[in-house]
Amino acid sequence: MKPMQRRVLVVDDDGGALYQTYITSALTDAGYGSAVQATPVDAATLALYDAVVWLTGDDATTSLTAAEQTALAAYLEGGCGLILTGQNIASDISGGTFLDEYLHAALASNNSSDISLSGLDVMAGLSLILAGGTGANNQSSPDVITPLHGATPESLRAQDAENYYLCRANAL
Repeated sequence: MKPMQRRVLVVDDDGGALYQTYITSALTDAGYGSAVQATPVDAATLALYDAVVWLTGDDATTSLTAAEQTALAAYLEGGCGLILTGQNIASDISGGTFLDEYLHAALASNNSSDISLSGLDVMAGLSLILAGGTGANNQSSPDVITPLHGATPESLRAQDAENYYLCRANAL
């Protein structure tokens, strides 16, 4: 299946900022089509898409509500792909079951100095710069995660190839 044939939903949960424009631009540049929807988004809506990119913008303390985590858990149980982006999401939701059981990740560090990420495997060809350049420039302390439960750290990696920001538990 060619990337443009994939149905990707960009969930706009950035509190009124326009960060979704950076995501849709990166998806278009990589050959993916996308739709944008603001929160709230339920599990039935998520299920209409092959992949979801959920962005929380600058929110570092209430990034994903319990209802959002429940909807995303149901979506992931259907075998679909998810990318979460925002400030300190892993820090915010660590300690609950969603990060461990559904994202198959654990918080390794809540402050990395890496700002350039390269796509691997299913995300090959995608390059993201978290600060500076033409990006949103809002990532001041990216979380670093460790893969758990058979997840593989092959979706996005930092330039040093030791810090991972996405683990793949379900393929895009």
